Amino acid sequence: MVTATMSKTSVDVGTNGGTVLGTVAVQVKEADATLVSVSTNNSLFNVVNNNLVLTRMPTKADAKSHSVVITATDSSGMTGTSTVTVTVNKTSSGTFGWFSLLALPLLLLRRKRD
Repeated sequence: MVTATMSKTSVDVGTNGGTVLGTVAVQVKEADATLVSVSTNNSLFNVVNNNLVLTRMPTKADAKSHSVVITATDSSGMTGTSTVTVTVNKTSSGTFGWFSLLALPLLLLRRKRD
């Protein structure tokens, strides 16, 4: 059985890789079986030390809602899954700030001519 408890269901573009998004608990129910692996279906996320983490910094191309399937497999071949949704938010690029910075000298030059 796999259970994921999310502390963050959304992150911004540019969030550091390694950021913990939640905890993952795996319970092996078969007698004498041991946990073999825990994996995800999305390369942006991984399970490390019982935590769901970002494997790298999300880019603008990652800005969308991600359905992440966490799969655990035990030594008897049994699997369990848990699905969580994590949204990567696109942050403002600040284009208005650049426009203002470029337009200011033009406005000042125009005032000198008048």
